[in-house]
Amino acid sequence: LTGTYNSGYTTNPAAGQKINARAATFVSSPTNTNPVDFTNVGTGACWVGGFINGTFDTSQTWNYFKSSSGPGLRFVGANFTIEDLRVHNVQDAIRAKGGAPNFVIKRAYMTEIHDDCVEDDALYAGIVDDSLLDGCYMAFSAQGATSPGGVRVFDIKNSLVRLQVFNGTSNGVAFGHQTFFKWRDKNVDPT
Repeated sequence: LTGTYNSGYTTNPAAGQKINARAATFVSSPTNTNPVDFTNVGTGACWVGGFINGTFDTSQTWNYFKSSSGPGLRFVGANFTIEDLRVHNVQDAIRAKGGAPNFVIKRAYMTEIHDDCVEDDALYAGIVDDSLLDGCYMAFSAQGATSPGGVRVFDIKNSLVRLQVFNGTSNGVAFGHQTFFKWRDKNVDPT
């Protein structure tokens, strides 16, 4: 892929297919809230490179981003690998949806992420390796509404993570950030 994509890129990769997006930019804006959105990735597909650039006003609040932005890259599919992706100024950088077990994220670079740098709320096994998450409101979210059962390991290694203070937080505080991990099953009463 080459050039600039101002509307959502939604062509699902086939099983084992490798998409080279090193020379492509995907613009995220109020009229294009899901710049890269895969609803059915073929098993073992791979995405390499690409720059997802949000054009949002960075001084906006968490509520604004929650309602006006979306994930940089969202996917459903088993054994999907994402390498060398750059994401800037969106709600969530990478979002694994239900039906996305055993994903791998390598050498990703994320900045000004106004919610989760990596969202895995369906509680699937995944790996984040050799990545720089430099400015997350929340680093890793795995708070599934439903757990797929069995043991799931979310492995984070060889990576550097920095939380960033943003304007207007999810709990109403004027400035702040959340934690490195949002790790709970919504079906379990924490008391």
